[in-house]
Amino acid sequence: VKYLDVYVDSDWAGNPVTRKSTTCDVIEILDFVFEVNVYGQSVIADSSGMAELIGICSGAKDGLGLKIMLKEFGFNVQLRVRTDSSAARAMCHRLGHTSRTKHIEIRHLYVQSMVKEKKLEVVKENTLTNKADVGTKHFDAVKLTYLRRRSDRAHDIDEQFDQEEMMINSL
Repeated sequence: VKYLDVYVDSDWAGNPVTRKSTTCDVIEILDFVFEVNVYGQSVIADSSGMAELIGICSGAKDGLGLKIMLKEFGFNVQLRVRTDSSAARAMCHRLGHTSRTKHIEIRHLYVQSMVKEKKLEVVKENTLTNKADVGTKHFDAVKLTYLRRRSDRAHDIDEQFDQEEMMINSL
């Protein structure tokens, strides 16, 4: 099975003026970054779990659009959303509200039915390797370079091309 991976992250109440959160999703196909999206959330999230759930919904929407497009071209892929939030992942794997999630709008819970119907998977991503952090956190050059190289197989191709070019020039 080929996967369309969508890495998601949110910064809960990251805007100091509006207290709204920012969401980033990084969409990858076969380890190649296809798309990076950064959105300001339209609601004020009451918890980090809610902010991350909204991020998962946003990433699922973007990934589903790409999955449909790929299917039109004859490629069958499984949509997989990767998050470092245990709370949001748990909300995706149960149906409906609980006493702790009554405040979450219904429109943010459609991912639950998509998970149940196996239209997408929501899986754990290590906080240290979540590629969507590039849109929600500040990094030093070392961490940013690490995430870029981990996300960009084109870098490997560039290095291979450079080595071949040096070899040709030395002849």
